[in-house]
Amino acid sequence: MRPALLHSCALATFYMSKAYYYFVASLPTISFQAQPLLTLENFLLLGKEHLSPADYQKINDALFADPSQAKMTSGPYGAWIAYNRRFRNEVAFYRAKRANKNPEQYLRGEYIPDQLIAIALEHATKAADPLSADKILDQTRSQFLDELIKFHYFDFEVVFIYALKLQMIERYQRIESGLGKEVLEEYKKIPINLS
Repeated sequence: MRPALLHSCALATFYMSKAYYYFVASLPTISFQAQPLLTLENFLLLGKEHLSPADYQKINDALFADPSQAKMTSGPYGAWIAYNRRFRNEVAFYRAKRANKNPEQYLRGEYIPDQLIAIALEHATKAADPLSADKILDQTRSQFLDELIKFHYFDFEVVFIYALKLQMIERYQRIESGLGKEVLEEYKKIPINLS
């Protein structure tokens, strides 16, 4: 076998070893409109069994660690960390401006304006209640996540983004069921004021 071909085969094997074919194929479809068939807790139990320790730790960090402490990496994982910071900065900038305050006090790191996030914030302020406003913002974040995995099928990035979306969806399920419904009714009475 020629060295170049051997190198290509070695690279293909390396990338294939990072794929999680069985795990990704076994994950049920999720959407904001339906209750997920898999809880985040069960997802993490399955993840511990199927993911490498490093990939499992990345997911845990993204779900539960302070976003400001996250280390930047390459690929969709790094893109999400950067986007999440940009998203939070855009919200802080928007709120500060509406409250006639200096935005610089509230920003974390470099402020990079993002027109799509700014448009989502404008739509959110017109929502009927705070929960609907949150959903508008999370739909925007979810669309960004979908873009990140456009050309990914069975790799870590698909699992990672599935976890993030599952966490978002599960939050709404908790709010809209059982005791959460009572809290939701009180929550809906709060006027939207991003200042």
